[in-house]
Amino acid sequence: MAGEIFISYRRADQAWAQLLHSQLRAEGVEAWYDAQVGAGQDWRIATAKALETSQIFVLLFSENAAQSSDIAKELAAATLEKKLIIPVRLQNIAPKGAFLYELASRNWVNAYEDTEAKLAELAKGLAHLVRTGARDESVLPFERADGGGHTPAAAGRKSMRTPAIIAAAAVLVIAVSGLAAWLLWRSPRPDIEAESAKTAAPVSAAPVKAETTEAAFKPPARSVAVLAFTDMSEKKDQEYFADGLSEELIDLLTKVPDLRVPARTSSFYFKGKPAQLGEIAKALNVANVLEGSVRRAGSAVRITTHLVRVDSGYDVWSQTYDRDMKNIFQTQDEIAGAVVQALKLKLLTAGSAADRTVNIEAYSLLLRGRYLNARASEADLRNATQILQRAVALDPDYALAWSELSLSYDRLSNLYDADPVRDTEAGRAAVQRALALNPADAPAHYLLATIKVTYEHDWNGAVAEMDAARRADPNLTTPLGLVFVSGCNSGPCHEKFIRDISRDLDRDPLNAFTLSDRAYAHYYAGELEAAESDIRRSMELSPSLVDGNFLLARILVAEHKAVDALSVIQSAPDSFYRRAGLALVYQALGRKAEADAAFQDLLSKDSRDAPFQIADVFAARGNNSAALDWLQRDYDLKMYGILDAKVDPLLKPLAREPRFIALMSKLAPIQ
Repeated sequence: MAGEIFISYRRADQAWAQLLHSQLRAEGVEAWYDAQVGAGQDWRIATAKALETSQIFVLLFSENAAQSSDIAKELAAATLEKKLIIPVRLQNIAPKGAFLYELASRNWVNAYEDTEAKLAELAKGLAHLVRTGARDESVLPFERADGGGHTPAAAGRKSMRTPAIIAAAAVLVIAVSGLAAWLLWRSPRPDIEAESAKTAAPVSAAPVKAETTEAAFKPPARSVAVLAFTDMSEKKDQEYFADGLSEELIDLLTKVPDLRVPARTSSFYFKGKPAQLGEIAKALNVANVLEGSVRRAGSAVRITTHLVRVDSGYDVWSQTYDRDMKNIFQTQDEIAGAVVQALKLKLLTAGSAADRTVNIEAYSLLLRGRYLNARASEADLRNATQILQRAVALDPDYALAWSELSLSYDRLSNLYDADPVRDTEAGRAAVQRALALNPADAPAHYLLATIKVTYEHDWNGAVAEMDAARRADPNLTTPLGLVFVSGCNSGPCHEKFIRDISRDLDRDPLNAFTLSDRAYAHYYAGELEAAESDIRRSMELSPSLVDGNFLLARILVAEHKAVDALSVIQSAPDSFYRRAGLALVYQALGRKAEADAAFQDLLSKDSRDAPFQIADVFAARGNNSAALDWLQRDYDLKMYGILDAKVDPLLKPLAREPRFIALMSKLAPIQ
C-alpha cells in the first residue's frame, strides 16, 4: 500500500532513509520520503500530501534531526492526525526542546548500534502492520529496558513546567488548525538554497505552478547523475573511498554511447548539501540519479546502490554488493552494467575490469591522494604528494597514480610554492612517466599542456597536448582557459574557445572554475555583459573563488560602474587580488589618496606573488615603464600572469612600446 509510511529525516541522514525505504520495498511495502519529490514539484505540497495520506510516521532521530524546526513541525502534524509514531534513534541521544513533549514517553527503536540490521528488523515489523492494518506495536523492535515499554529517556517527561515542554506544547497548539494551516506556516527549509525559497510558489497557486514547471522540465531520458556515495563505515574514515568509487562510476558511465552523465565537479557539488533529488536533477538536467553508500572494514566492502527515476521518486533498480576489495573493479563494472541495463541502453564492453588490474593497496592510496587533491589546501596537497609517492613505489607501472602525483605538484606550484620551478619539474617528470605507461591518459595530456603553457610559454605545444587529451577522452571537461584564453581574444581562436568551454559546461554545469574561465574570455574580448553573468554565477557556485571579486570589480569598472565595483572588491577575502582591486577601483573613482595607500599595501606585501597585478596597476596609473619592469619580472619568475598580457585591457597602452613587443615575441602565438 503506497503511502502508508512517511519517513521523516534530516538530509545528513538520507542514506539511512534510503536504506529503510529499500528494506521496506523488499518486504513489499512502499514508503515515502522527501527525496522522492519530483523535479519541478513544490516540495511543501508534496510533503504535506504524503504526510496527510500516511498512517505510520517514522522519525529518524539524530543530532541533525534535533536541530530541525521543520521535522518538529512534521512531528506536530503527525501527532494532530493521530498517526502511529515510531521514533528511531540513529544516535544515542535523548529528545530535547520541541521534541521532548511528544517523544520522551514513547517507545523507541534504538538503531545507533548495528543500524542496518535494526532497520531491517523494523522494516519487517512495519510491513506486518501495513499488511494487517493493525497497530500492534509489539511486532516492532522497541527497547524495553525499564520493563514498561519505555526507554530511560522517558524520565525526562516528569518536568512538565520546563520552558522546553511549554515550547513543544505550543507547537502542538499551533498545529491544531490542521495540515492545511501547517502547510501555510511551515517555513521554507533553511538548508535549501535561498534561490529555491525565492521561487517557491504561493500555496494557493502551487498545484498549477508545480504542474507547469514540471512539464517544462524535460531532461534527456537517457541521463543519470552519480552523486557522491555516503561513507557508512563504523569509523567514518572511508569518505575518500566512497568519493573514489563514485568518480570511477562516473568515468565508466561516461563511456556509454548516448548516455548523458554530468561530470564529477557538478555531481559532487551537492555533497553535504541539503538539496532534494528534484532540485539536483533540474540543476544537472538528468532524469535519473544514482545514489549509494559504502561500508568498508578491512578488505571487506559493502556497497548499496539506488537508481532513482526523479519524476516519480521511485527506485528503478537497487542492489547491495558484499565484496572483497580485490574484486573492486569487477564490482564497479557490475554496478555500471546494471545501471546501463536498467536504462535500457547498450551494455558496457565486457572485460573493462581486466584492463584495470593493479595493486589494491596502491589503488586505495590513489583514491586517498585524489581526495586530498580535490580539497586542495596546502596541507592536503603536500600530504597527497607523499601518499601518491607511496602508491607509485608500490606499483611503478600505475599510470593513473603518476598522473595524479603530477596534479599534486602542479597545484602546489601554482598555488603555494615560493619557488614553483622545483615542483613543476617534479610534476613534469611524473606526467611524462604516466604518458610513457599510457599514451591515452587524457588527464596526463592535459597536465602536460598546463606545464607547457605556464612554464614554457608554449601555446602551440599546449594546444597539441590538449588535442591529444580530447582524442583520448572526447568527454574530458577540464578547464581550457589556461590554454586558450591567454592566446587570443577575437576571431576563430576566441570562437573555438567559447564553443569548447560551453560544451564542457553542458556536461559540467556547476563547475565554478570553468565558468570563471569563460568569464575571463568574454572580458578579454570586451563582451562585458556575458563576462559579468558568468563570473557572478561562478561566485554563487564557489563563494571562496579566490579571484572572483577581483574579476567582477574589473568588469564593473569597464562598464562604468566603479561605485558598484568598490562594494564588490571591499567584500573580497584578504589577498593580493583584493589589494590590487582596491588600487584599481579607487584609481577609477579618482580617490587618489586611497588608491595610493592600497597600491603601497600591494607593493609591500605582494611583490613576490603578484608582479602581473602590480604591472596592471602601474599601467592604469599611466606609468608604462614601471608596468613593463614588472611584466618582465613576471616572465623571469615563470609566473603565469604574463600569459594574459596580450589580451589584458589594462595593458593596451603598452601595445606600441618596443619592450612590450619584444617581450610578447617570446610568447609564440596560437597557430
